[in-house]
Amino acid sequence: MAKHTVVAGARVLSGVATTTSLARVMRAGKQVHDGKVISLRHFKQEVRSMKKGSECGMILHDFSGLDKGDLVLFYEMVTRKPALYEAEPTTADDD
Repeated sequence: MAKHTVVAGARVLSGVATTTSLARVMRAGKQVHDGKVISLRHFKQEVRSMKKGSECGMILHDFSGLDKGDLVLFYEMVTRKPALYEAEPTTADDD
């Protein structure tokens, strides 16, 4: 770790936080950062994921300005091809 790396303490309120996720930091309802998760730690141990109710430490890429009360949303970008018949079929009777 770099000399000025900030490890933020957090509690997972719902879902799962993972190191493969992206993280969006919200402060007072406004987005202040969007980027990668570098590290998740449980006590001194490096972990890959944390479940609801767990406390952890996290390091975010290119962001060290977390404040008390900030909300960190973990999400994943999923690329998929839409299926040809994914939408519900419409009939002439729907008019």
